[in-house]
Amino acid sequence: MPTKIVGGITVASEVSLQDLITGIYTDVGSNSIEYALKGFEIIGALGSGTASTAYHTIHCLEETVITATNNVGGDNLSSTTIPSGTTLKGVFTNISVTSGNAVCYILGTYA
Repeated sequence: MPTKIVGGITVASEVSLQDLITGIYTDVGSNSIEYALKGFEIIGALGSGTASTAYHTIHCLEETVITATNNVGGDNLSSTTIPSGTTLKGVFTNISVTSGNAVCYILGTYA
């Protein structure tokens, strides 16, 4: 079975969202997050994140209205207005932007 590295852990190619979340608590995983080693997406007005992709950071480049699922506790964002320059940390999926622009840093993809 093909494998890949997720958060410093060798896992099967098809990983679950929980595997991604677990991987961020390893030293290699936290370095990957700190240095954005998996890249980012800029999501603009009426845009959305890539399906089956989890993001660890959302940074709003301007006032942004955003909807997202927070997968590690806390509140989900539901058409929430976020001020320019605000950075949110967590494990976010199902991101959509109604207005504004956000840089969303990729944690990884999941099955």
